Amino acid sequence: IATYNIRIMRREEHLISLERELRNIKWDIMGVSETRLPGEETTLLKSGHLLFQKNAEESHLGGVALLIHKEIKHLVTKLKAVSDRVAYVLLRLNQRYILQIIQAYAPTSTAQDEDIERFYEDLIEARSTEKAHFTIMMGDFNAKIGRQTMADTNIGMFGLGTRNNRGQTLIDFLGREGMYCMNTFFQEKPQKKWTWRSPDGTVKNEIDYILSSNKNICTDVSVLNRFDTGSDHRLV
Repeated sequence: IATYNIRIMRREEHLISLERELRNIKWDIMGVSETRLPGEETTLLKSGHLLFQKNAEESHLGGVALLIHKEIKHLVTKLKAVSDRVAYVLLRLNQRYILQIIQAYAPTSTAQDEDIERFYEDLIEARSTEKAHFTIMMGDFNAKIGRQTMADTNIGMFGLGTRNNRGQTLIDFLGREGMYCMNTFFQEKPQKKWTWRSPDGTVKNEIDYILSSNKNICTDVSVLNRFDTGSDHRLV
């Protein structure tokens, strides 16, 4: 399971570049942020993979997508977009278990507080609408969680950097919803933790996360440096 902020996927060559990179890794579900694709659509690609995407009709900004590998697309029972920033897939793993995977793209740090509130309301709606045994939320949350404090119960010891206000908002959300930020439970060197780099390369932050309703279903979270479509983000 992977998430990636591609920055843009409006033209066919962007999708071709993404699929080319995907051929070099093992994956089942890929969530994509900031696609800037128009409209809402489900497409069966030439590769056999399934693409579901949602974006705002007018702005051509933001947008999320889910890519489902051709080998597991038969497990899909539902694909739905709550907004142009939140979309999810339901997978029936077997007769007993249903897994929900939510792809998210949070407003940037310059956004108004009401935009942030609406984003988290969309996440809650996505989760509460469905009955799933396990839920994974992933994507670009535009928030710096930083290192664990004594009051933090839903993150681990291995956060990166210093927490900002948006990071605290995410922490509060985790506590209310019973979710865990899995990036922070696995120790890595700092150069293998950051997910976004500034244009001049001097600032590197961890702002893309994989959240889980159950810590036991995640055995590792890592960043892949070799996956590159020209974005300033790295794949998680």
